Amino acid sequence: MAGQPREGRFDWIWPIDNDYRALVAQATLAASCAHEMCHTFGIAHSPGGGADDPDTSLPSTLEANVIGWRATDDKTFGPGWADLMSYSVPVGGTYQDRWPTAELWNRLFDRLNS
Repeated sequence: MAGQPREGRFDWIWPIDNDYRALVAQATLAASCAHEMCHTFGIAHSPGGGADDPDTSLPSTLEANVIGWRATDDKTFGPGWADLMSYSVPVGGTYQDRWPTAELWNRLFDRLNS
């Protein structure tokens, strides 16, 4: 929920009374930081995990035949892994193991290019 810390962590974002937003994230929570950064680009939650008013045009998991790869530890993420913008915890993973779907990447690149 915007403006409310979850589980006592500082990984939240809040709208201010103007067009500016602020982001606070703990350095060890890379996925949470990336998730909140997506919000600063106007991207809503994907379905999954009980998010309020999710963007149902975003998939909640990686698409079939899509494999994600994390360079820092050479870990791969198979289809069905939780999307970065969901509140889902991947089976066999942690909240920090969420991965951006291809659709999320496309939206981020569109926003960065506009």
